[in-house]
Amino acid sequence: MNLSSHYKMSCAVFKIPKIVMMFIVLNLALYAAVQYNPDAQAYELIQMLALIPSEFSVHLNELYRLLTYAFLHASFTHLALNMLWYVVFGTVVARMMSTAAFSVFISLTAIGAGLIYVMLNAESESPMLGASGIVSGFMGASLHVMPYFYDAKGRYLAGSGRINIQTNPIQAVMQALQFSPAWQFVGLFHVLNLISAVQPILFGAPSAIAWEVHIAGFWIGAVLMPVLAQRVK
Repeated sequence: MNLSSHYKMSCAVFKIPKIVMMFIVLNLALYAAVQYNPDAQAYELIQMLALIPSEFSVHLNELYRLLTYAFLHASFTHLALNMLWYVVFGTVVARMMSTAAFSVFISLTAIGAGLIYVMLNAESESPMLGASGIVSGFMGASLHVMPYFYDAKGRYLAGSGRINIQTNPIQAVMQALQFSPAWQFVGLFHVLNLISAVQPILFGAPSAIAWEVHIAGFWIGAVLMPVLAQRVK
């Protein structure tokens, strides 16, 4: 039995897919709705849509927060950085999926990363917001295409029009991690996030980065890519 399938992949990275642009516009629209409303209304909007672990554990009827938090941003810098990663990594993922599958990928990554955050911060009353879990998912999903754009020494290649990924998600992740630049990418990603995790211990100041969301989103994305990528016969 053939355990791998071919997937469509365009090398025109800088041609942003329409579905990626649609999600970017959604993020921009919600940011504008928060920033350009009176302070009281902006506060109410954030409290209504952001993910607040302590409230989530009480009000289970507010499950929508597991998705809506991922489209809110605290500042323009926060928004700009996440939208940059949408363009860079989201484009790679979107070109390997149908529009519907890409939307499912974003939804499941946001929900899964949000649930992990709630489980690890159940008593927190601070709103958590931002697309970082989703863009981390894009990064995790990109592990599967790295062997087609970089050689074993990390040198850039022209890329391939057809990408071969194991259909079993666990096997696919293990296959991707056999590639040296992928290990380097994974290592750097986790080191940066673990620095944020130990910041409160080392400096006595709370971290402004939801590292739990980043790491959870990364591995959710890595597992979802083989499941949702569009197969080519």
